[in-house]
Amino acid sequence: MLTIYAFAPHIAQQSAVFYGIIISMKTAQTIPESVVATLWSYDMSELDLERDKELIIYNVLNYGTAEATEWLSDTYDTKDIRAIIENTPQSAWDKKSIALWSLIYDVTPSAKRRVVV
Repeated sequence: MLTIYAFAPHIAQQSAVFYGIIISMKTAQTIPESVVATLWSYDMSELDLERDKELIIYNVLNYGTAEATEWLSDTYDTKDIRAIIENTPQSAWDKKSIALWSLIYDVTPSAKRRVVV
């Protein structure tokens, strides 16, 4: 097994990089570099595809490339993606991203939540 440390030293400690694909040693999950780019502020060695699916789906839909969104639709069920779009407040989304994904998945995010005092 080849571990490349030049890619990202914080990732290389518990992960290996093969041709731009991160493989987490902890969970043995494969996450393409295009998806990793949308999760720049998270420790990839700690992410779990099932446990962190809301975070992953939200970030890929908001910041991902075509390659990342293809991986997303191959990895997660449409029902899960629709539920995350619907249950995330509209104010959390990039306006152009949510306009696109609302049309594609035929779902509307929840209304902006207000705190009444």
